[in-house]
Formats: sequence, structure tokens, C-alpha cells
Amino acid sequence: MKTLILFWRLLRYRVALMLILFLLIGVSIHESLSKHPVAIILACISLAFSYVSATSVNDIADAKIDAINHPKSIGRPLI
Repeated sequence: MKTLILFWRLLRYRVALMLILFLLIGVSIHESLSKHPVAIILACISLAFSYVSATSVNDIADAKIDAINHPKSIGRPLI
């Protein structure tokens, strides 16, 4: 359960939602969204996991800076 909560906090869902919308717009420009629904769902899930890993690496790399600039911020769960 802790892993899911950490995943959700690292997802930063507002940015992830924007990325997924851009993915869906790109797919809809090139072909119909109903053509490959399973592939689109898997692409959205893959994008979310990629975003969480990028966010984690960024939070770890910026831990010292975030500790100064964002002390006690709930948006930075790794510091």
C-alpha cells in the first residue's frame, strides 16, 4: 500500500494527465483511437511509469536543493 501511495505522489497527476492527453491527441491525429485500444492503454500506463521514474531520479538528484527550496513540501516525498 505504501508503494501505491508513493507512486501516486511521484506521479504528479496533473502533469501526467497532460502528457497522456498529448499522447491521445497524437494517436488520434495519425489513426483512430478505437483501432488499437489495448495498445493505447498500455502506452498510457507505460508513459505514467516512465514519468514516475523520471520524477524519482529528479527528486533524488535535487534532494539538497529541494531541502532548501521546498522544506516540508508534500510534493517532494523523497526528501
